[in-house]
Amino acid sequence: MTEHDILNELRSYRLYHALSTLRSQDENAIQHCNQVKAWLNLLPKDERLIVQKHVIDGLDWTRTSAEFDRIWGYENGRSERTMKRKQAAAIRRICDFVNSAL
Repeated sequence: MTEHDILNELRSYRLYHALSTLRSQDENAIQHCNQVKAWLNLLPKDERLIVQKHVIDGLDWTRTSAEFDRIWGYENGRSERTMKRKQAAAIRRICDFVNSAL
């Protein structure tokens, strides 16, 4: 599985979550949601927040940064470049895990 595939899976989480809520017997949607939740559990809190807010929730970088500041405080804020680097590291971490587990 490539990093691009991982990103697509993360981006589709909200769709599958809605499907699993509407169709409680949809095993594919439930498995997809469980997979994404497991991946997020691999990540440190800061990377998890960035992936959750930017990739899954679809916030732009400005709003993601504002959420980061709200949770960790302004003095612990991160630049957009740093957040992009952390997101890339998180995606690599997930990709390495998926490819080593398969």
